[in-house]
Amino acid sequence: MQNHPNYGEVVAKAWADESFKERLKQDPHGVLAEHGIEVPVGATVNVVEDTDTEKHFVLPLKAVGGISPDTTKLCFG
Repeated sequence: MQNHPNYGEVVAKAWADESFKERLKQDPHGVLAEHGIEVPVGATVNVVEDTDTEKHFVLPLKAVGGISPDTTKLCFG
């Protein structure tokens, strides 16, 4: 989802507009769809916000077939 071209637009709007951010938290499927970001049926979207004392690390879904040798080298040297 973070790779979608409209992802940055949604983030920027949430930073600028408190009511939009709250709507995104309450109805992520609807708000994302309004911005052309389709979420698979049955998938859950958790909208969480970093704070000064709480950070989030999102581990993406592993690529089908694993990772390439080039990616492995990039990640692990």
